[in-house]
Amino acid sequence: RIKRNYEEDAFRQMTTQMGSWAEQRFARSDPRAHARFHVELGKELLAHGFTTEAEAEFHHAAAVDPSSAAPLTALAEDYDARGDARGARAQAEVALRVRESAGAYLVLARLDLRENRMEAAAQNINRALQLEPGNPAAQDLKRTLAAKLAEKAQPLSQP
Repeated sequence: RIKRNYEEDAFRQMTTQMGSWAEQRFARSDPRAHARFHVELGKELLAHGFTTEAEAEFHHAAAVDPSSAAPLTALAEDYDARGDARGARAQAEVALRVRESAGAYLVLARLDLRENRMEAAAQNINRALQLEPGNPAAQDLKRTLAAKLAEKAQPLSQP
């Protein structure tokens, strides 16, 4: 039988053991691969609701490979998902200073859309699409922006 529930303590112990194993394995490897492992582990932890542990993984990944924007972008996405717009914007901007990425531009675009900053959202979406023309999240945001702009452009009907 497949066990469908888990014990939180056992899960935490398992992630600690995985982290220890990873540090041994990646100690002499490429920093990019090491950081990528921690970003993916952080995303997996987030998916299971372990935000504190995920954030620690993202910070560790950023320390292991300071030239990568991926951990900072993941932090920005995490902050955005938790409703911390200021933290999300700050992390996305730091990520963009490290290296341009579609993901960081999309975090900024989502924040701009929520704040009704349509011009800034359009610029960030276009930057993301310049980097990754086929990015489905960017295409979705572009459609959302177009719908918001069309909605604004329609005059109110008089009864």
